[in-house]
Amino acid sequence: MDVRHHLSGFQSLNQRFQQTVNSGGFGIVLWVLLYAVIAGILLAGSNRSVIHCYKVGFPLWQAGENIYGNIGKWDGFACYFTFSLFFYAPLNLLPQPVDELVWRAITIGTFAWGIFSLVTLINPQRRGELFSLVSLITVPISFGAAQNGQSTLLLTGLTMHAMVAISNQQWWRAAALFGLGFFAKPLILVAWLLFAAVYRPLIWRSALIGAFIFLIPFLAATPEYALEQYMNCLTMLKAAGEETRSVFRFAHFFGIFHAFGLMFPKILEQSVQLLSAVGVLGLSLLAFRKQGHIQALVTIFALSNLYLMLMSPRNEGNTYAMLAPSLGLWFAYSIDRETKSWSRETSFLAVIAFLILGNYEIGKLLAPGIPPVWLAPAATTLLVVYLAVKTLRINQAVQSRERIPTEPQLEIKQAA
Repeated sequence: MDVRHHLSGFQSLNQRFQQTVNSGGFGIVLWVLLYAVIAGILLAGSNRSVIHCYKVGFPLWQAGENIYGNIGKWDGFACYFTFSLFFYAPLNLLPQPVDELVWRAITIGTFAWGIFSLVTLINPQRRGELFSLVSLITVPISFGAAQNGQSTLLLTGLTMHAMVAISNQQWWRAAALFGLGFFAKPLILVAWLLFAAVYRPLIWRSALIGAFIFLIPFLAATPEYALEQYMNCLTMLKAAGEETRSVFRFAHFFGIFHAFGLMFPKILEQSVQLLSAVGVLGLSLLAFRKQGHIQALVTIFALSNLYLMLMSPRNEGNTYAMLAPSLGLWFAYSIDRETKSWSRETSFLAVIAFLILGNYEIGKLLAPGIPPVWLAPAATTLLVVYLAVKTLRINQAVQSRERIPTEPQLEIKQAA
């Protein structure tokens, strides 16, 4: 009797949990918990934050100084275009730690809202369940970026909102969302250019918005001073590029080899980056022509982030938060919908997520004395190989008219 009672209680608890997952409540709890934990850490006096890097530019601009400080010491508005200082200027109006808390609310909120909007676009009937499952993968991987206050989450959230706008053929809205992300950080440029190359109505709208953003500094100061800061920006970017071959703290494909002391000629690395960019563009165009409308959007989104993770020479471990929503979607669609059981693919994707999450800690454990930046790009490279083989098998099956399962296969709501 007791055994039956406990078993019945367990089944009831499991049903309630499943209802929470299906409604999206589980996902909401994860995001609220993420913000609450980080807010608690900040209020406890943690100084782990990059917000000072965002705020430093505007006071220097107001003083008429070089906003990039001492090149190489990274004590100025480092690694950002000149116009971005105006995006972050309002943060200077807020006292600490209010600025930290408000900024985390903006970045985390935009990111979570972007995921919810994307899964709603993909499958409105399952949006709660998908939001919970994608959040299960995304929240842990995003913790480092969220704790540091990095704008990575904001950019990814804006990209997902832009994808929804593209699906609805709201071209100005999509271009404006990409432009807002570019205003904040140039990292979104890869996704912006890729989507614009595939969806032609974005091209001239994006060009106009981008041109206006570049002109903003000239509207806020003398042309001579604004031009000088752009020249300083170019000097800073050149120094930032050179640093990637002398400081082994960047988590990209060649960073795997750099960490273990193996250097390749610069021209070789740049050639691979260029060829990869061409390949990503080709695959994106192919997805646009061969896949369903929304499936193509999701594929292009994943390709842009895979390229950034592996080919951006200044990619960091926390930046892998940009890849997390795609990984979460693949994970969600690999789970058997009826039995809720994990497939081999589910386990594989969970391991990939775990390795990316443990890039620093597990990397140190597996290779003591080696800069712990190699594990996340290695896991992502393995993911790319897996997806390539899977795609090849699917294509061969189509050619031979065989039927091979194609999970993770999104249930697409075709555009009208």
